[in-house]
Amino acid sequence: MNALIKLLPKVLCPVIDTVVGLTNTVIHIVDTVAPVGKLGHIHYLVNGLPLVNGQHLQVDLNALVTDSAGQLIAPRMGPGAPISLSPVSDHTSQVVLTENLLEMVFALLHNRGDLDMEITSPVAGPLVPLTSDAIKPKIPEVSHLIPKHLPLVVRIRLASPPKLTLHDWKASLNVTVSIEVLIRHKNATLQPLFTVDADVILSLGLSVEDRKLHFDFHVDSVRFWLASSHLGSFDISDIESWLRKIIESLHLPKISSVLEAGVPLPQLFNMDMTNAAVAITDHAVVLTKMI
Repeated sequence: MNALIKLLPKVLCPVIDTVVGLTNTVIHIVDTVAPVGKLGHIHYLVNGLPLVNGQHLQVDLNALVTDSAGQLIAPRMGPGAPISLSPVSDHTSQVVLTENLLEMVFALLHNRGDLDMEITSPVAGPLVPLTSDAIKPKIPEVSHLIPKHLPLVVRIRLASPPKLTLHDWKASLNVTVSIEVLIRHKNATLQPLFTVDADVILSLGLSVEDRKLHFDFHVDSVRFWLASSHLGSFDISDIESWLRKIIESLHLPKISSVLEAGVPLPQLFNMDMTNAAVAITDHAVVLTKMI
């Protein structure tokens, strides 16, 4: 189950017979394709017939994610973890988005390479110093091997699709990146210096605007380790603050800008969930709005 919508039938019609009669209409309305910016699409499909559950109409949806070329993004193995939801109160609409669905959206970005980045001095501007002089004093073990007064190039690559975790009322994204640092010589050739891998934990703030789920990212923690070096072994602890600033000031805005368009919500009877209350349960995001 990738998405679930519950509606109060009183809003649609005061009698159950009429609600059941709307089943075919529901199926045709919900089978829609919604763009995720210019990155790809989410296909919302009705999974079986709607159910009358007490005073609510429950529609179970499947969701497929495709990239801009129409290639299907494969979900994680298995049907996903079970979701436990509280009963829906009267005069309330509720949309449930599963961990699997949102993780497929992040996998879409990884597959396209949209979260990779090459950073040069013009890109970094005054935010982070990208010159050999900025790192020479911080790694004395190998500083004699680093030329002076030359610009640096930093390449950030995602090693694997980001891993989303929805648990204990918190949303977090685990991003494993490879950070390659190179020197650009005056003849424009690039000399690799070293590569550092990082395990980045981002906390996610969630909100609903324009019928889309939007993300606000913050760095919770970063763990670095030296993956390879053309200079020999050295202690990276003294350049960790410099590396973290690259992630926070340069790469994090890249992630935010790529997902600026938000994740479109399923449309049912023109239901608008803008400004809905957002709750995070185990393995799902629950949007609730009074009608």
